[in-house]
Amino acid sequence: RQLAQAGSEMVRITVNTQGKVIAASVDLSGTDTDNMELRNAAINAAKQATFNAIEGNQNQSGTITYRFRLR
Repeated sequence: RQLAQAGSEMVRITVNTQGKVIAASVDLSGTDTDNMELRNAAINAAKQATFNAIEGNQNQSGTITYRFRLR
């Protein structure tokens, strides 16, 4: 399925100590489109991301920026 337009979506994530994304939401400060299809695609991709496990019991947070473009 082809996405409707091009643009950047910044997703704010929280990652647990096992490296699994446990929360993801669009960060409007780094997003330049209001296309819900792109936002949903970015959030779904972020939720599937995995990171290295860390020692301790503190969740980590950060952002991932997805850049979409038409082909």
